[in-house]
Amino acid sequence: MSTPNDNSQGNQAFVLPKNTKVTEEIISELDNMLSFTPPRQLKHSLLKIYMLYLISEHDALPGDFEDIATDFYFLVEFFITAEKEMNKTQDS
Repeated sequence: MSTPNDNSQGNQAFVLPKNTKVTEEIISELDNMLSFTPPRQLKHSLLKIYMLYLISEHDALPGDFEDIATDFYFLVEFFITAEKEMNKTQDS
């Protein structure tokens, strides 16, 4: 994704790679979610659910546990990045 460009209507435009899976609807829903709940809170909720899951399943983790852990890692990293980026826009 490239740097946003301002246009005359007060919106930002981003140039996405041609083969992206990100659609305008995905961006709209993501914007809604991040407007409703700060990334830090979403990250905290994910980690809490994950830790509760580990505690309840500590005797027998599922066979796809590595995939679940990887998914959580990427989600947490996304919310860390989102929080940093949102803090940048608030500071300017």
